[in-house]
Amino acid sequence: MADSGKLRTKGTKKQFSRTTVKIYEFMLMHGKPIGIRELQRKLNLSSPSLAAYHLKILEKEELIERLPDGKYAVKKTVRLEGMKNLIFIGCKPIPAYLLYIALTSSLSFSSFLLLLINRILEALIVSTTSNFMAILLLVRILKERTSY
Repeated sequence: MADSGKLRTKGTKKQFSRTTVKIYEFMLMHGKPIGIRELQRKLNLSSPSLAAYHLKILEKEELIERLPDGKYAVKKTVRLEGMKNLIFIGCKPIPAYLLYIALTSSLSFSSFLLLLINRILEALIVSTTSNFMAILLLVRILKERTSY
């Protein structure tokens, strides 16, 4: 039971193994009831009995419940200390990668907009400078011709 996490709810000091935390986190992310064998396959657990053992621990703590069809569903959403892939906004768990995607996408888009605005301004400045230089040259030529 290396690297255990602690349940962060009032009055509970229960410690969970890393596998139990991983199963609970998966169930939160999965969002649908899941059977023992399906859970065992998805998380590459060594046997269905190992999955059942950890599900019983979570069921005993009333974090999940067993449905009449034999599948298990999340009953209560809490944050366990060992969770790495979920970010909680209020009591709603959100996969961390979605937040990272949104953040990097918005940063990339804003960088693209800044680059685009910079290019447009550069083009305007070059165009304006070229026009200004042409006008100065024309004025100089006209001055030279009228001074004779």
